[in-house]
Amino acid sequence: MTTAVSFFSLSFSKFLGFSEFGLLASSGILVTLLSTYIVVTSLITLSNKIFMKKRVKIKNKKEDKIISGDTNKVLKWIIFSISIILFFLTIVFIFNLKNIRFEYNTKKLEVKGQKSIEATEMIQKKFNISTDPAIFYSYDREEEKDFYNSVSDMMNQEHSTIGNVLSLSGVLVDEETQKERLKWVKKIKLELESLPEKAIKDKDQKGKIKLIKEIASSAKVINEDDLPANFSRRFIAYDNNKKLYITQVFPKKVLFDAREMKEYVADIKKIEGKKNTYYPTGMHILYVY
Repeated sequence: MTTAVSFFSLSFSKFLGFSEFGLLASSGILVTLLSTYIVVTSLITLSNKIFMKKRVKIKNKKEDKIISGDTNKVLKWIIFSISIILFFLTIVFIFNLKNIRFEYNTKKLEVKGQKSIEATEMIQKKFNISTDPAIFYSYDREEEKDFYNSVSDMMNQEHSTIGNVLSLSGVLVDEETQKERLKWVKKIKLELESLPEKAIKDKDQKGKIKLIKEIASSAKVINEDDLPANFSRRFIAYDNNKKLYITQVFPKKVLFDAREMKEYVADIKKIEGKKNTYYPTGMHILYVY
C-alpha cells in the first residue's frame, strides 16, 4: 500500500510521462496486492483439496498428527523436478550472459512504418540535420547574438555534432554590415543602368535585370520590427509583454542512437560565450539526464 501511494503521488505531476506512469504503476501494484490475497490463497486451497484426499493418522504421545503419505511423495517429486529444471535453466542463463547487450537504438521502440519517422530520416539524408532541435531563449538581444556566434563557431569545428543553428542573428545582420552591403547593391544598380539598351536581347535576361533594379532601388537597412510577422514569430515570442528571442540548435543526425545523443548533449549542455554561459534545453537533454 505504501509503495502504491508513493507511485500514485507522481500522477499529480505536470509532466505527462510521470503522471501516467504514476497512475499505471500504483494501480498495477494494487492489482498485484489483490491477486496475492485472493488468487494465491484460492490456488493453495485448491491444491490442498486435490493432493490431501487420503490421510493417514499417526498417534503421538502429545497429540494426534495428520500426515498425508501420498501428498508428501507427490510434493517431494514436484520439488525435485522443479529444482532440476531451475538448475538447468540457471546453467543456460549463465552461459548466455555473454550475449546480453544494451540496446542503444531507440528507433526499435518506435512503431514500424510511421510516416513521421520516414520524413525525419529523409530530411537528415537530404540536409544533414535533424528535425528535433535544442532550444535557447533570452530576453536580451545581445545575449542572443553572443549565443548564436558561439554556437556557429562550435558548428564549424571538425568533429562538431551540431548541424545547423537558426536564430534572428542568422537572418538579420547588424546595421553596419547592412550599410556596407548596400553600397555594393547601389554599385551593381549603377552598373546595370549604364548598360546600353540594346546590349541585352534576351527577354528573360531583360526581365531579371529589371527585377534586380527594382529590388536595388527599394533596398534599405532593416531591423527586427521590419520583418514579416509570419517570419519573425519563429525567432521572437512574447512572455508577459517582454520580447523573447529564441534560437534553435539542430544536431547533424537523427539521434536514435543513445550514444550519439549523449555526445550531442555533451557538446551543447553548457556553451561558453563572450558575454555569458548558456544552458539550452530540449528533449535530447531531458532524455540523457
